Parts: sequence; C-alpha cells; structure tokens
Amino acid sequence: MSIQLLPTELLLQIFAYCNQRSFKYDLFSISLVCKQWHCISRRQVDNTSLQELFYYGNHTPCQIERMCSLLEESRKLLLNDAHIIKSIRIHVCDDWFRNIHNQTYLSKILSLAQNVKTLKIQFSDRWYLAATKCEPPYNILPPCYHTIENLIVLKHTHRLVDDGLTDLVRSLPKLKWLDMCSTDQYPDLVLALADRDLHHVSIRESKFPELHECIRNWSNLRSLSVRDLRNECHALFVQVAETCNHLTILEFTRGCNSGGLHKQQEQDAIVQIVQRCILLKRVSLGGIDFQEYQTLEKILYHGRALISLSLTQCTNISIPKEITESKIHNICIMDCIHIDYWFWNRILSAGMINILYNGIDVSEIENRGFTRYSGCSWRRNNFPI
Repeated sequence: MSIQLLPTELLLQIFAYCNQRSFKYDLFSISLVCKQWHCISRRQVDNTSLQELFYYGNHTPCQIERMCSLLEESRKLLLNDAHIIKSIRIHVCDDWFRNIHNQTYLSKILSLAQNVKTLKIQFSDRWYLAATKCEPPYNILPPCYHTIENLIVLKHTHRLVDDGLTDLVRSLPKLKWLDMCSTDQYPDLVLALADRDLHHVSIRESKFPELHECIRNWSNLRSLSVRDLRNECHALFVQVAETCNHLTILEFTRGCNSGGLHKQQEQDAIVQIVQRCILLKRVSLGGIDFQEYQTLEKILYHGRALISLSLTQCTNISIPKEITESKIHNICIMDCIHIDYWFWNRILSAGMINILYNGIDVSEIENRGFTRYSGCSWRRNNFPI
C-alpha cells in the first residue's frame, strides 16, 4: 500500500512524532514533500512554531546548510516559508570556520527571509582560536540589510581587535535594539554606534569607557541596561541625564571590577537621571552599597513617574525620611543585606501593592496587610492577583 493512500488521521499521528523541538526540522521537511503533506503537517506546526524553530534552534553549521536547502525548496514550491521568519539565532563555534560555505548559506537565508527583525549571534568558548585565521563571523550580511532592527551579540571572551562587529553595525540602517555581552570597545565601534538612533541598549560584562560619547546622539533612547561593566559609569549616567529625555527603564548592576573611586558620583548621577527623565517608570539597581548617600530617598522623592523599583545584592538600604510623594507600586528586594527597619516601615506605608522579597524576616510585611501568593511574592490585600 502506497503511503500516499494512507488516511489523513493516520498521517497526523505519524507526523506528531516529529512535532518536538529537536525534530521540527523533519516536520518542516515533510511539509515540502507534496501539497497533501504540506496541508497535513501544518496542522502540527503553525507559523509561530516555525518562527521559534529559527530563533530558539541551536543553529550549528550543519543545521545552517539544512535550513538553507529547505527554504530554497520552499521558495521553488511557491510556499515562501522564509517570509514568516522574524528572528534568527546563530551559534558560532569552532566548527563554523571549518566550512567555508557557512557564511554563504547564512547569507542566502537572510536574502530569502525578507522579514527578519532580530539577529542573535552567540559564540562558544573556543571560537576565537579559529577566528584568528579565518574571516570574521560578522561578515554574513549583504550590504545595508534593511530589515534587521534588533542585534544581539553574546560572547564568552574579550578581544581587543575589531573582528567585523563595527562593519555589521554600520550595515544595519534600521538598528533600534542592541544587546552586547563581553564585547569591548573597538577603535571605530563608538562612532558606528553613535551614528545609530537606538531606542534600547543593553551592555553586559564589557569595557566601554567611551560609551557616554554614543549617548550624546541617542536622544530617543527608551531603555538602558548596564550590567557588570568593567569601568566606572558616572560619566555615562551624567550624559544619560542630559540627553535621554524619553528614557522609561534604567537597569544598572555594578561590576565587581568597576572600581570604587566614584561610587558617590555614580549614585548622584543616577539620581540626576531620575530627576530629569520624567518618563522613567522602572529602576533596577544591583550590587550597590548605598552607605550614607541617601540615594534611595532621592530616587523615591524625585521619581514622579516611577512605579517599579528593584534592588538586588545591595547593602545599607535605608530611607531617613517619611515618603509622601512616591507612586511606586512594585518593589523587589532580593539578596540584600543591612536593611534598615525604618525602610520597611516607610516603604510599606507608601501605597505599595506588589513586593518581591527573599529575606528571612517577613513579619513586618504580613503585619501591614500583605499576603504571600507564591514563593517570594507578596500582594496587598484587597488587590486582585
């Protein structure tokens, strides 16, 4: 009996075994066999699932080649599956450089997928050993790729030479969202970034002493996340306060290697951001020793639009004065030490609704009309979850 004669119900059961994350490539292949199988298989995997396949899949070199051939076959059948791809994630490992066709395959994929908005490039621990003898992995896009708006680059090592990232940034005229990890400042990277009208920026585990030069031109910046930067940040925050009037989210985790010479200047600059960025709604701070700087009091007093405050691994948390003007509804206190008793007394009296806290003593929270509803989460009574 020919497999073409099998009833639809039986084919659905067979195809269901391929509807798992590790086998969705097979289901995609099945959908290209014939029109009947295409219609049946698409009951198992919808457009959203295919989008997740391209973004969450760990695209090693062999998978890049297979993806390319599948998309080309789809185009020949006039199915145009490439048009539903919004995000692509590439895993660059040492094997990437052993096949000279990898970048060609990826370039073909991007030329077929005209609606790609997000490109994520993730490097393995050993990629740089092979990269020293090969073409930079960033040279994968046609010149001026006009659709990509979000670029995510995650490294595990630091290199002090320009390996093509600057050219990649320059080739993305619509870039709005930038997320970089372990990416140090290259000679021309600051100029390339300053030339972009970025709205969302996240810099992690990097060294960018001249990042404030980029901020001068990012007047439309909506969110800034700076975590574990290996240099002082007070100049950066001063520039943010002067330039970024539309900022709504500020996240800052102080790096263990960022030094301690300008702690007070950093905190004063954060207060300046809260004062001047009148649209700021969420502030998240980590690894900060507040000491005697009264930073929290000033943030709560000047944050006119602030509704959420998060403190992680901070010390010496206190509020010397009563809070009368704060509109904060959500507060997160995680892994913090030396929390003043009056901090809780005053913060709980200021209209708080949601609390996330993993400390030992929770009696004060319970006595102020809050109910634990999951793990470390508390909510004021009479407010629906």
